[in-house]
This record gives sequence, structure tokens and C-alpha cells, in this order.
Amino acid sequence: MSNQKVAVNFRVRRISPQKLESQGWTCTYKGLGPHAVWLHRLGWTLEHCGHPTANYPWLLTDPDGQRILTGAVNGMPMCGRAWPTLAAAAQYVQGFIIAAGAHQADVLSARWREPLGNISTKAGRIERDSPLFFGSGENPTLF
Repeated sequence: MSNQKVAVNFRVRRISPQKLESQGWTCTYKGLGPHAVWLHRLGWTLEHCGHPTANYPWLLTDPDGQRILTGAVNGMPMCGRAWPTLAAAAQYVQGFIIAAGAHQADVLSARWREPLGNISTKAGRIERDSPLFFGSGENPTLF
């Protein structure tokens, strides 16, 4: 679990089941009412508390089983409350996945930019053993 900040618009009140499914969520209970549980293909879980008039009914759990509360939007996932809407929690997960992917891309890019070091030993072995170079390998008269 990361403590990175993710922007969430808490004013967005609704999200369609089709939109959720396009983001990788699957509902284990048909409908958005009490006791609904949404599972994300990457292991996230959104579960409704079951109370029909609850102000913060959605519990978000990350793939490691940690509860993620609304404080996560400020980098503090263990602070705050449960999520007020399914839309806000799904938006947080989508932003988290995008940010994590961007971070992973940055790490890989940094690794690719690192110099390879001295390759003359390997280059010498390639020249010596390759049949494409004059006087070596199976074709000593190629050049």
C-alpha cells in the first residue's frame, strides 16, 4: 500500500454499473443497494455496509486486505471515514492504479537509462566466436 495522494472529486455522486465494469469492477450482487460488493480485477474490494441511509457506506479494501479510508486522498489511507459514494471510491482506485503505473514506468525508465558498463570483454568474445567476422568461426574467409 502506498501513501501517495490521489485526486478524487467527492461531488460526483453516481457512476453507472457499465462504467464500473469498464474500469475492471465486477458486482457480486446485482444492483447498487445494500450489501452490494464490487470486486476489481486487481484485487480491490468495495463493500456496502448494508444500511440504506448511511452517509459513508462504502468500505474500500486494497489487494493486501488493508482498509483504505477517505484520508487516502491526502496520503493517509488509515485516516478518515469509509467512502461516501461508490463513484468516489472507484475514482480513487482508478487514480491509484494510474499513479502506480506511472511510478513503475519512471522506475523502469531510470533503469534503462543506466549505463551498461564495460562491454569490451563481451564484444571481444562476440567478434572472436562469430562466423560473421573474418578468420573466425565456421567461415574464416567471409571478409
